[in-house]
Amino acid sequence: MVIQLKVAATKQLEEEGIHPQANWKVPGKRVPKAFAQGEWKVFLDPDDVPGAINYVAENPIKEGKPRQRWSFVTPYVG
Repeated sequence: MVIQLKVAATKQLEEEGIHPQANWKVPGKRVPKAFAQGEWKVFLDPDDVPGAINYVAENPIKEGKPRQRWSFVTPYVG
């Protein structure tokens, strides 16, 4: 599943002309990968979940970007 997500994300980045590795593409070859090999797995104890949620929610703001809101994300009820 992770591989499929990476492939789809790479395709979208290329279609939108915003692939971060596009400048290093060699003619006749694929664009260098923008993602690390494998996937990152994290398992949280229930007490760690609120802090992780806060970290993710605040991260764009620390970078001067707007808060992200997604229709498919619902509030965590622990």
